[in-house]
Amino acid sequence: GKSPQGESAVDGKAIGAAGLRQHMLVLASDEMEGRETGTPGFDRAAAYVVDHLTALGVKPGAEHWRQSLTVRRTRVDESGTSLTIQRGRETVSLAYGEDYVSYGVRGTTGETSVSSAVVYAGDGVSIPDRSLDPYREVTVRDRIVVLAGGAPPSLSEGERSFYGDATQKAATAAAHGARAVLLVDDPQIPWDLRVRAARQLGTNELLPLTAADRSAIPVVYVNQRVAAQLLGGGASRRQTSPVSDAHATLRLRQQSREVRSANVVGVLPGRDSRLARELVV
Repeated sequence: GKSPQGESAVDGKAIGAAGLRQHMLVLASDEMEGRETGTPGFDRAAAYVVDHLTALGVKPGAEHWRQSLTVRRTRVDESGTSLTIQRGRETVSLAYGEDYVSYGVRGTTGETSVSSAVVYAGDGVSIPDRSLDPYREVTVRDRIVVLAGGAPPSLSEGERSFYGDATQKAATAAAHGARAVLLVDDPQIPWDLRVRAARQLGTNELLPLTAADRSAIPVVYVNQRVAAQLLGGGASRRQTSPVSDAHATLRLRQQSREVRSANVVGVLPGRDSRLARELVV
């Protein structure tokens, strides 16, 4: 509708279920080939978005609508990756894709090797001012830490989503000096789905890397059966229970390549001149 400050170019163009459905059908169609960054399918999807932004009267927010970027795409080389567990005189070699899987190590290329004692640090969610700090009870510096999935039920849904994320768990473990994380996969996620996702998605990083990328440590998902071997069934417990008789050796080889792509950026000017220099993304 009209306003004292004027009418936006997109005013009056209603957003409805039918229109949204049509956009989704196009963007999810086989023609877009999954829209992965740096592929022709992505470029076709970007052109579709530009066409519709133009029709709405939205202004380009970058030259020719596109903000160029370089992404480093990394995939695990399974033939050069291994994980073994030693307990006393027994050594168990785990099978990639069957027992464990990884999306790759952020911030690195080539091969990463870690060999260390293993400790269990509960769900790894550390918020000291909320009396949540599993690292207070165990020493993880220079060790491989096993973490349960999820986050404490005392947190809000949004907090559980943030602190339960694998990247956040790994960052917290790294801040406490851990060298790698063995993350017990959520039993509600089918293991074959986890493996397919890791193989397909790998790790994609925007270059140049951030400090968080450069300080990342390996994260390896292990299934419930492996977790039971490591922890004697303790992987589902929230309390910490150090694993003092286990030692793990992880070798993770990666293959990386750089791809060029772009964000599509449009700008819809606001009506209030006092706020004209502020942007909402």
